[in-house]
Amino acid sequence: MASREVIKSEEVRELFSDKTNDIVENFLKLYESKSSRRTYKSKINKLLFSLEKEVTEITIDDYYAEINKNGQNSHKESFFKFLYAFEYLRNPDGFNSLWIKENLIEEFSKENRKKQTKKKKTNEPLSVLELTTIQQILKKDFTRLELHKMDFCWYMLFELGCSVEEVKELKSNQLANGFITTHLGNNLKIPERFNRMFDELNKRDNNYNGFYTVHVLIAELGEMAGLERKLTPIIIKKTRNANMLTCSNCIESYWNTTDNWFSINNRVICKKCSDELKKN
Repeated sequence: MASREVIKSEEVRELFSDKTNDIVENFLKLYESKSSRRTYKSKINKLLFSLEKEVTEITIDDYYAEINKNGQNSHKESFFKFLYAFEYLRNPDGFNSLWIKENLIEEFSKENRKKQTKKKKTNEPLSVLELTTIQQILKKDFTRLELHKMDFCWYMLFELGCSVEEVKELKSNQLANGFITTHLGNNLKIPERFNRMFDELNKRDNNYNGFYTVHVLIAELGEMAGLERKLTPIIIKKTRNANMLTCSNCIESYWNTTDNWFSINNRVICKKCSDELKKN
């Protein structure tokens, strides 16, 4: 595409998928000032117009080509960092030699808190930054039993979408052959990483081998992540819903991660449907 000084946002939105447009909007939400958002949007529009590709397809070669062509630009640089830090890129190879992902996430978190002038409503879903911070914490190798319980409660509420009552009613001796059945009859596969926790809980009295304190454990997780509000099961539920997308072709819902979605004729559909269409 020919280089232009001013590129309208409407033109860019029409050229790219909803997924690309949503990722750009997530980035712009980091900045409270309208003037900052306008500047970043203008720079990103020019970048996408020049690259002619979805943001998930951007590579390290595109980064260096942009630097060599236009020189260092802090606005575009921030956008590249954002794409790498929050794992939007299908092929992130090479970016790890430039930046440390955890440091970038922390930088964006600080920027978000600094720019933010209005407090979030209590029960709003977690932002991308808040969610990523929590997930980074849960990747750590915990030694304390209560931290393993905290990880398990998050897994049940966020990953599996269980109700808080289901989690509260669970006892460690309900785990059998890697599966646990809730009081609502849901039979759920439990990752092996929780086996040691269940073994430890089975050594306890039956009054203390469950997850009745799920609210307390989740609130502690929020404190560890530095949230400015109390983390609750309802926030986790809303965050889960906000991060699930429904495929317009099969009406199934999947996480809004790049590996689950593909663009066919500029329409975003799930990987399963994409694979089926490619066969035909």
